[in-house]
Amino acid sequence: MNIFIFKKGDNFLEEFKKKLKAENIESGFFYGLGGVTKVHLGFYELTKKKYVTKKFKDTFEVLSLTGNVAKSNGEIVIHSHIV
Repeated sequence: MNIFIFKKGDNFLEEFKKKLKAENIESGFFYGLGGVTKVHLGFYELTKKKYVTKKFKDTFEVLSLTGNVAKSNGEIVIHSHIV
């Protein structure tokens, strides 16, 4: 088990990928909590049949962060859900 701590202002995906590479982690699952100040949320819009991304800039509490990590075409891919 690994525990990663992020600093205020970190780009979560970029920093998480760096930490995963440094620890040679290529697959797994993760849980987290905390807060964010800038977030890009993506969701699938059924009526348009495509993914939509919305950006928010404010202070938000993260009650639950879950996801998984896998490798695809040699690159680490992070799939996450946030509440």
